[in-house]
Formats: sequence, structure tokens, C-alpha cells
Amino acid sequence: KNKEGIDGVCLGGLMWAKYNVDEPGTFSATIKSPWKLYQFNRKTPYPTSGTCTWNITTIDEDSNWTAANDPCPTPWRMPTSAEYSLLRQATRQTDYQAGVGGCLCHSTIVEECSPTATHSLYFAHFNPRSNGDALPPGNEARFWSSSQTSQTHATNYVLKNAVVLVSFNYAKTTAYGVRCVHD
Repeated sequence: KNKEGIDGVCLGGLMWAKYNVDEPGTFSATIKSPWKLYQFNRKTPYPTSGTCTWNITTIDEDSNWTAANDPCPTPWRMPTSAEYSLLRQATRQTDYQAGVGGCLCHSTIVEECSPTATHSLYFAHFNPRSNGDALPPGNEARFWSSSQTSQTHATNYVLKNAVVLVSFNYAKTTAYGVRCVHD
């Protein structure tokens, strides 16, 4: 926990949420618990599996992710592209937690945001959605940053087999996970 009592994982000088956003304003309960996927700058959640109705097929707006559409619980928020890039400084390894494959980011540096906080952050692999369909199972986790690259595309981050890859120009209509930060 940090000095304000916020429980999370301290990496790159930021407190990261331990779990992904589920319904707007809530986190999933555990690593294995289902969570939701979101289109860029939208608060409508989509499931990670099964079928769903895809309501928005075009997003054409000149905006980063706005506070009004941020699905993170208060006082958490969406991380910027620059903040996600801080994860490159952490040691990464492929890991399995609770039977779910993913990427574990770890730092041995005592972080300013909380000297007593956990310094290992787990990102479970999941399937993103495109046009309402779950994409094939894979060995990666994809998360939105709050930063757009154009009116129709935005930056998401891919963690694949212990490698943090920056992906630019993904369509804002694609649904990815949301992992929140706290200053």
C-alpha cells in the first residue's frame, strides 16, 4: 500500500492496479476472474469470451481517453503511453499464476511511490475483440493507454512472452483490457 492506503503494485514510480478493470468503476476480483474489454475512450464493457453485440463500428474523434469515459475506479486512472513505457525498465518473465499464462513484471528497486509495496505486476494473457468477435487465443495481453495516435487509432501495449511491445495505430474500435494507475 502507498502512503494514502491504496493497494497496488509499485513499478516505474507509479502504483499500478493488481487486476484489470471489470465493469466500469470496479476491478476483477482475482487474476482468474473475468474482466472486461473496452473500445478506446468508451465506457461500454465487452466480455473476454462468448458472443456480444458490437455497438460501435467507427470511432473518429480527435481526443485522448477522457476522464469522463475512464472506466477506472476512483482514485485510479488510465495510464498514458509514456507511463506504460516505464514497464520496459522492469525485469519481465513468462509466468503462470492461478493456472493462467501471462507476463510478470518485477522490480527490485525500492520505489518512491511505496517502499513497502509489492514490486511484481502480473498481466494475464487474453483474447482481444475486433468487430465484436473474440480474436484467436494467444500468448499475449493487450491494454489501452490513454494516448491516441490519430482520430481513428490509439496506442495499446502488448505484453507477449515476457516482452513489452509498443503497438501504434490500432483502431480505436478494437476492444482491449484496461489496467489502471494511481499517482
